[in-house]
Amino acid sequence: MSSIALDGGLALRQLKASDAPAIFQAICEDRAHLARWLPFVDATVREGISVTEAYVASVTEPPGCETKLVLAILQDGAFAGLIGLFGVDWDNGKAEMGYWLRERFLKKGIVTRSARCLIGRAFRNLGLNRISLRIAVGNSESRKVAERLGFTLEGVERDAERFPGGHFVDAEVFGLLEREWRG
Repeated sequence: MSSIALDGGLALRQLKASDAPAIFQAICEDRAHLARWLPFVDATVREGISVTEAYVASVTEPPGCETKLVLAILQDGAFAGLIGLFGVDWDNGKAEMGYWLRERFLKKGIVTRSARCLIGRAFRNLGLNRISLRIAVGNSESRKVAERLGFTLEGVERDAERFPGGHFVDAEVFGLLEREWRG
């Protein structure tokens, strides 16, 4: 999967090393928006672009990329965010999906359409049976995406992620099985 054109100027493209500067710039510019739900944001900004470059390398180059599939979300050619599958367990046919979007691209259906495409390909092309989402308690916009896509709330993972300053955030765990998929 190198590039997929969706409707309305939306496209998903396999991440590549040259995306690191755009990703870093997006994280820096949208720091306040992203840091509310993503614990890596402050460290990324503080430590510089080398952190982003290392992350991109970790999801695009072996070893490790066999269990991750990360795509750039592009809207009219502009970098809008990332979406991907993580912790892919080929033996058990499951993965976790994650995503983030720049603030100016919110409330346009971009994440829902991107996720629908990725989920469909994960079930049809990759042969996965289950996709899970972990969403910080209180992140109502991400929860709406999960609900629109047909995910089922399975429970709450207590103290799921450590944020800067050492405090933990609970995460709602959602699951979607291939047989439930209606995309």
